Amino acid sequence: MDLKKWFLEQNEAQGDRAVRFVIGMVLLALWVFGPSMGLLGYLVVLVGLIGLFTAMTGHCAIYPLLGINTKTLFGGGKAAKPAAKKRGKKR
Repeated sequence: MDLKKWFLEQNEAQGDRAVRFVIGMVLLALWVFGPSMGLLGYLVVLVGLIGLFTAMTGHCAIYPLLGINTKTLFGGGKAAKPAAKKRGKKR
């Protein structure tokens, strides 16, 4: 496995990153403003921080293992094909 791809390459689309950011913020807000959750609270913080970190870096370490790349899947990466040009009607 290519280490550069594993550690450095962005593999999340903008929508994926936005969802991760929102979920991370909600989980951290739940921990700060919600009831005391004990050990579960630490798990909520960990998942929230991981979500924020992956949203900021644009890289999910699990995606290469699963063969997923939402950045190219939704047209934001190098592998995306350019849109076809529309041809006008001839009169």
